[in-house]
Amino acid sequence: MPQQTTTIITSNNETFTIGTYNGFEIMIRDKDKYVNATKLVQLINERENTNKQIHNINRSPMYKEFKNFIQQRGVGEIYRYPLEYNLPSTFVNEIMDAINENNQQTHMPFEDNKDRLIEQLQTENINQRNTIQDDEPRLVPKGRQFEYIYSVVHVNDDIDGNSFKVHRLLKRSAKCYPHLREQSKLFIDNLPVAATINYEIKHRLKQRNIIMKNLSFTIPKDQNVEDIMELIGQTVRDTAEH
Repeated sequence: MPQQTTTIITSNNETFTIGTYNGFEIMIRDKDKYVNATKLVQLINERENTNKQIHNINRSPMYKEFKNFIQQRGVGEIYRYPLEYNLPSTFVNEIMDAINENNQQTHMPFEDNKDRLIEQLQTENINQRNTIQDDEPRLVPKGRQFEYIYSVVHVNDDIDGNSFKVHRLLKRSAKCYPHLREQSKLFIDNLPVAATINYEIKHRLKQRNIIMKNLSFTIPKDQNVEDIMELIGQTVRDTAEH
């Protein structure tokens, strides 16, 4: 049984003992050992999500349950005083135990249902992600699966080598570059929408000691430009196939 604490106070020439049980405050009038059950009324309102006044609390299903609980133990009726209900103090612990047990019985199914719901939502989320991944190719409108072009344009030739600039453009944007095809050292049409290839190209160029930065790179004089263009073109094709 949870530990109880008590405090003794005096008011209007009467002495009261205030105790706590399961977090609820209980006031016992010492002369007749009756208990102010206002906290029970508060608990009923909290449990049933209501705001009943004390004179209407006897309509509550929970109140009827406690009343039957007391009558079964031979206490008789719950005594009603103006603005308060009073119970013999010897039965308060039993009532509070019943409250605590009811709360636990209500709380445990809630926790079980919550855990089951979380697990169900996690499973549905995983299934949904898998479905989206399976449907990704169908997200592109029919006839528009190949909407990009990829080109490598020669920019400059200096002592360090040949400098190039990479372009990945939507076809409808290519009109801004009317001579792009003619100017490109490498030009690939009908690039798949889903192909993200610059990362892979950057990685493969780095293996040849060529650094791509801001979509630009320089091929050193000691390396063959045609070989590098073939490397880039093959990288584009390999990535597009996947």
